[in-house]
Amino acid sequence: MSNKRKNSIVVIIILLLSSLLTSCASQSQEVVITQEVTRLVEVTRQITEMVIVTATPFPPTETPASTAVQPTPTASTDPQSIAKNVNVEQEQNGIKVVLSRLLIADPDDELVLDFKDDEAFKGKSVYIQPIITITNNTDKIINMSFVGDILIMANDEQVSYNYFVSYLYLPEFSKDILPGGSVRGPVWVGLNEHTWNQITKVTVRIPSFVSNDKQVTDDFIFTIPVDGWGFEPLPAGW
Repeated sequence: MSNKRKNSIVVIIILLLSSLLTSCASQSQEVVITQEVTRLVEVTRQITEMVIVTATPFPPTETPASTAVQPTPTASTDPQSIAKNVNVEQEQNGIKVVLSRLLIADPDDELVLDFKDDEAFKGKSVYIQPIITITNNTDKIINMSFVGDILIMANDEQVSYNYFVSYLYLPEFSKDILPGGSVRGPVWVGLNEHTWNQITKVTVRIPSFVSNDKQVTDDFIFTIPVDGWGFEPLPAGW
Protein backbone atom coordinates (compact mmCIF):
# COMPACT_ATOMS: atom_id res chain seq x y z
CA MET A 1 0.00 0.00 0.00
CA SER A 2 1.31 3.34 -0.96
CA ASN A 3 2.13 5.99 1.58
CA LYS A 4 -0.43 8.33 0.10
CA ARG A 5 -3.22 5.86 0.70
CA LYS A 6 -2.09 5.22 4.25
CA ASN A 7 -2.17 8.88 4.98
CA SER A 8 -5.72 9.14 3.67
CA ILE A 9 -6.90 6.32 5.88
CA VAL A 10 -5.31 7.95 8.91
CA VAL A 11 -7.04 11.24 8.17
CA ILE A 12 -10.38 9.49 7.83
CA ILE A 13 -9.90 7.70 11.17
CA ILE A 14 -8.98 10.96 12.86
CA LEU A 15 -12.06 12.64 11.47
CA LEU A 16 -14.29 9.78 12.63
CA LEU A 17 -12.81 9.87 16.12
CA SER A 18 -13.18 13.63 16.28
CA SER A 19 -16.81 13.43 15.21
CA LEU A 20 -17.47 10.73 17.76
CA LEU A 21 -15.86 12.69 20.54
CA THR A 22 -17.77 15.82 19.60
CA SER A 23 -21.03 13.90 19.57
CA CYS A 24 -20.39 12.46 23.05
CA ALA A 25 -19.42 15.83 24.47
CA SER A 26 -22.55 17.39 23.02
CA GLN A 27 -24.73 14.68 24.49
CA SER A 28 -22.99 15.03 27.85
CA GLN A 29 -23.48 18.79 27.77
CA GLU A 30 -27.13 18.36 26.88
CA VAL A 31 -27.59 15.97 29.80
CA VAL A 32 -25.95 18.39 32.24
CA ILE A 33 -27.98 21.34 30.99
CA THR A 34 -31.16 19.28 31.10
CA GLN A 35 -30.44 18.24 34.67
CA GLU A 36 -29.69 21.83 35.73
CA VAL A 37 -32.87 23.11 34.08
CA THR A 38 -34.87 20.36 35.76
CA ARG A 39 -33.39 21.27 39.15
CA LEU A 40 -34.02 24.95 38.52
CA VAL A 41 -37.63 24.23 37.62
CA GLU A 42 -38.06 22.07 40.71
CA VAL A 43 -36.50 24.72 42.95
CA THR A 44 -38.61 27.47 41.35
CA ARG A 45 -41.73 25.35 41.81
CA GLN A 46 -40.85 24.74 45.45
CA ILE A 47 -40.22 28.45 46.07
CA THR A 48 -43.44 29.38 44.28
CA GLU A 49 -45.43 26.87 46.34
CA MET A 50 -43.78 28.16 49.53
CA VAL A 51 -44.68 31.76 48.69
CA ILE A 52 -48.26 30.80 47.92
CA VAL A 53 -48.61 28.88 51.15
CA THR A 54 -47.01 31.68 53.18
CA ALA A 55 -49.15 34.33 51.54
CA THR A 56 -52.38 32.49 52.14
CA PRO A 57 -54.12 34.38 55.00
CA PHE A 58 -55.52 32.49 57.90
CA PRO A 59 -59.26 32.91 58.48
CA PRO A 60 -59.84 35.93 60.75
CA THR A 61 -60.55 35.17 64.36
CA GLU A 62 -63.72 36.87 65.54
CA THR A 63 -63.35 38.90 68.73
CA PRO A 64 -66.46 38.49 70.83
CA ALA A 65 -68.22 41.71 71.78
CA SER A 66 -67.57 42.87 75.32
CA THR A 67 -70.32 41.94 77.71
CA ALA A 68 -68.97 44.08 80.57
CA VAL A 69 -71.55 46.43 82.04
CA GLN A 70 -70.40 50.04 81.82
CA PRO A 71 -70.74 51.99 85.09
CA THR A 72 -73.57 54.46 85.24
CA PRO A 73 -72.28 58.02 85.72
CA THR A 74 -73.20 59.42 89.11
CA ALA A 75 -73.07 62.85 90.68
CA SER A 76 -69.52 64.02 91.20
CA THR A 77 -68.10 63.74 94.69
CA ASP A 78 -65.64 65.97 96.48
CA PRO A 79 -63.66 64.55 99.41
CA GLN A 80 -63.72 67.82 101.35
CA SER A 81 -67.30 68.96 100.91
CA ILE A 82 -70.86 67.72 100.75
CA ALA A 83 -73.92 69.33 99.20
CA LYS A 84 -77.56 68.58 98.61
CA ASN A 85 -80.34 70.35 96.73
CA VAL A 86 -82.79 69.99 99.59
CA ASN A 87 -85.62 72.17 98.16
CA VAL A 88 -87.59 72.48 101.40
CA GLU A 89 -90.23 75.24 101.30
CA GLN A 90 -92.53 77.13 103.64
CA GLU A 91 -95.18 79.73 102.82
CA GLN A 92 -96.87 82.40 104.92
CA ASN A 93 -99.42 84.94 103.71
CA GLY A 94 -98.43 84.58 100.07
CA ILE A 95 -94.68 84.75 100.71
CA LYS A 96 -92.84 81.54 99.93
CA VAL A 97 -89.33 80.84 101.21
CA VAL A 98 -87.41 77.82 99.90
CA LEU A 99 -84.19 76.46 101.34
CA SER A 100 -82.98 75.36 97.92
CA ARG A 101 -79.51 74.01 98.64
CA LEU A 102 -77.08 73.38 101.46
CA LEU A 103 -73.28 73.16 101.04
CA ILE A 104 -70.91 72.15 103.84
CA ALA A 105 -67.22 72.58 102.99
CA ASP A 106 -63.73 72.38 104.42
CA PRO A 107 -61.90 75.75 104.26
CA ASP A 108 -59.15 74.10 102.17
CA ASP A 109 -61.60 72.88 99.56
CA GLU A 110 -60.98 74.53 96.20
CA LEU A 111 -64.67 75.45 96.08
CA VAL A 112 -64.27 77.97 98.91
CA LEU A 113 -60.62 79.05 98.81
CA ASP A 114 -61.64 82.62 97.91
CA PHE A 115 -63.06 83.07 101.40
CA LYS A 116 -59.86 82.21 103.26
CA ASP A 117 -58.54 85.74 102.78
CA ASP A 118 -61.69 87.29 104.20
CA GLU A 119 -61.15 88.44 107.77
CA ALA A 120 -64.51 87.08 108.92
CA PHE A 121 -63.68 83.56 107.70
CA LYS A 122 -60.11 83.27 109.00
CA GLY A 123 -59.56 80.46 111.49
CA LYS A 124 -62.92 78.81 110.81
CA SER A 125 -63.02 75.02 110.66
CA VAL A 126 -66.01 74.74 108.29
CA TYR A 127 -67.90 76.92 105.82
CA ILE A 128 -71.63 76.54 105.29
CA GLN A 129 -73.65 77.94 102.40
CA PRO A 130 -77.43 77.79 102.36
CA ILE A 131 -79.05 79.02 99.15
CA ILE A 132 -82.51 80.50 99.65
CA THR A 133 -85.23 81.40 97.16
CA ILE A 134 -87.94 83.91 98.03
CA THR A 135 -91.11 84.40 95.98
CA ASN A 136 -93.58 87.23 96.59
CA ASN A 137 -97.03 86.00 95.64
CA THR A 138 -98.75 89.05 97.16
CA ASP A 139 -99.82 92.34 95.59
CA LYS A 140 -97.45 94.31 97.83
CA ILE A 141 -93.73 95.12 97.80
CA ILE A 142 -92.05 93.16 100.57
CA ASN A 143 -88.60 92.95 102.08
CA MET A 144 -86.79 90.95 104.75
CA SER A 145 -87.00 92.67 108.15
CA PHE A 146 -83.17 92.57 108.57
CA VAL A 147 -80.87 90.38 106.48
CA GLY A 148 -78.27 90.23 109.28
CA ASP A 149 -80.78 88.31 111.39
CA ILE A 150 -80.37 85.18 109.28
CA LEU A 151 -79.06 82.54 111.68
CA ILE A 152 -77.17 79.34 110.86
CA MET A 153 -76.70 76.54 113.36
CA ALA A 154 -74.49 73.51 112.68
CA ASN A 155 -75.14 70.80 115.26
CA ASP A 156 -75.22 73.01 118.38
CA GLU A 157 -73.05 75.93 117.19
CA GLN A 158 -74.92 79.06 116.04
CA VAL A 159 -73.65 82.08 114.07
CA SER A 160 -75.32 85.19 112.70
CA TYR A 161 -75.09 86.17 109.05
CA ASN A 162 -74.62 89.74 110.27
CA TYR A 163 -70.95 88.99 110.92
CA PHE A 164 -70.30 87.76 107.35
CA VAL A 165 -72.57 89.81 105.08
CA SER A 166 -71.00 92.58 103.01
CA TYR A 167 -73.15 95.70 103.26
CA LEU A 168 -71.47 97.05 100.15
CA TYR A 169 -72.76 94.09 98.12
CA LEU A 170 -76.07 93.08 99.66
CA PRO A 171 -77.72 89.94 98.27
CA GLU A 172 -80.85 90.31 96.16
CA PHE A 173 -83.06 88.67 98.78
CA SER A 174 -82.29 91.53 101.19
CA LYS A 175 -83.76 94.15 98.85
CA ASP A 176 -87.32 95.02 97.89
CA ILE A 177 -89.16 92.18 96.17
CA LEU A 178 -91.91 93.26 93.79
CA PRO A 179 -95.32 91.54 93.60
CA GLY A 180 -94.88 88.31 91.66
CA GLY A 181 -91.10 88.56 91.91
CA SER A 182 -88.70 85.78 92.86
CA VAL A 183 -85.08 86.13 94.01
CA ARG A 184 -82.42 83.62 94.99
CA GLY A 185 -78.99 83.84 96.54
CA PRO A 186 -76.38 82.27 98.83
CA VAL A 187 -75.69 82.85 102.51
CA TRP A 188 -72.05 82.18 103.44
CA VAL A 189 -70.94 81.69 107.06
CA GLY A 190 -68.03 80.07 108.90
CA LEU A 191 -68.07 78.10 112.14
CA ASN A 192 -65.43 76.93 114.63
CA GLU A 193 -66.50 73.89 116.60
CA HIS A 194 -66.90 71.17 113.98
CA THR A 195 -65.34 70.01 110.73
CA TRP A 196 -67.33 69.45 107.56
CA ASN A 197 -67.63 65.68 108.12
CA GLN A 198 -68.80 66.01 111.77
CA ILE A 199 -71.99 67.94 111.07
CA THR A 200 -75.20 65.93 111.35
CA LYS A 201 -77.80 68.71 111.38
CA VAL A 202 -78.09 72.26 110.05
CA THR A 203 -80.76 74.78 111.07
CA VAL A 204 -81.45 77.96 109.08
CA ARG A 205 -83.59 80.82 110.42
CA ILE A 206 -84.87 83.39 107.89
CA PRO A 207 -86.26 86.48 109.65
CA SER A 208 -89.78 87.79 109.06
CA PHE A 209 -90.87 89.92 106.09
CA VAL A 210 -92.46 93.34 106.17
CA SER A 211 -94.44 95.54 103.82
CA ASN A 212 -94.77 99.29 104.38
CA ASP A 213 -93.03 98.79 107.74
CA LYS A 214 -95.68 96.29 108.79
CA GLN A 215 -94.79 92.70 109.59
CA VAL A 216 -96.57 90.29 107.25
CA THR A 217 -94.91 86.96 108.24
CA ASP A 218 -93.23 85.27 111.16
CA ASP A 219 -89.71 83.83 110.94
CA PHE A 220 -89.05 80.84 108.66
CA ILE A 221 -87.06 78.04 110.33
CA PHE A 222 -85.66 75.04 108.46
CA THR A 223 -83.97 72.07 110.14
CA ILE A 224 -82.11 69.75 107.78
CA PRO A 225 -80.62 66.39 108.88
CA VAL A 226 -77.25 65.62 107.27
CA ASP A 227 -76.82 61.91 106.78
CA GLY A 228 -74.95 60.05 104.06
CA TRP A 229 -74.61 63.07 101.78
CA GLY A 230 -72.39 63.12 98.74
CA PHE A 231 -71.78 66.13 96.54
CA GLU A 232 -74.87 66.96 94.50
CA PRO A 233 -74.14 69.51 91.74
CA LEU A 234 -76.07 72.71 91.26
CA PRO A 235 -79.23 72.35 89.15
CA ALA A 236 -78.87 73.30 85.49
CA GLY A 237 -79.39 76.98 84.84
CA TRP A 238 -78.29 78.19 88.26
